[in-house]
Amino acid sequence: MNHDPVSSRHSTYESCRQLHRVSLRLLLLLCSVLVPTLSFAQWVQTNGPSGGVVQNVCVSGTNMFAATGGAGVFLSTDAGANWKSVNTGLPSLYMDAIFASGSTLYVSAWPSTISAGGVFVSANNGTSWTPSGTGLLSNQVNTFASIGGKIFAGTSGGGVYISANSGASWSAVNTGLSGSALTVHSLTVDGTTLISGTSGGVFRSTNDG
Repeated sequence: MNHDPVSSRHSTYESCRQLHRVSLRLLLLLCSVLVPTLSFAQWVQTNGPSGGVVQNVCVSGTNMFAATGGAGVFLSTDAGANWKSVNTGLPSLYMDAIFASGSTLYVSAWPSTISAGGVFVSANNGTSWTPSGTGLLSNQVNTFASIGGKIFAGTSGGGVYISANSGASWSAVNTGLSGSALTVHSLTVDGTTLISGTSGGVFRSTNDG
């Protein structure tokens, strides 16, 4: 049987055009799905809190807390739609780090002319705060972390402290830290490893400091 080369080329051309149209439709469909998603991938500001600079935030269950420099601690129970101050028991309104471990909250106050600073603890979602216990010799606490119920506090000049009783007492755990490494800016946890970011570099501990 004879084949018409012109017809064959025309048929191939039409097949390619149809394939191109199908590919174009699929591409447009994919764009219609992805573009709205990319367009709305952004930050949305919450309704507050008002007053002070937000230094740190944390979440405990469905509650969101914000520690501010100048307005104390705020609580939101509705994802930031509304905020209220929860400062009963705090010596000043200048806060730094805030941290939640289970249902217990820890916040650090800046040392100032009206406050010695230090750590304050709340077991009732910030309704009231009490000073943490003895042993924390540095009043400027920059950061918190926890491993297995133990709380760690990173300080300026005093290194790292540990509490195994929800802040009732603290003890220094600074073996291997000295000089500028005793100023701790950040603590984080990787499994059971405690990682400390200091003025003298990054340090790791696998035995609670």
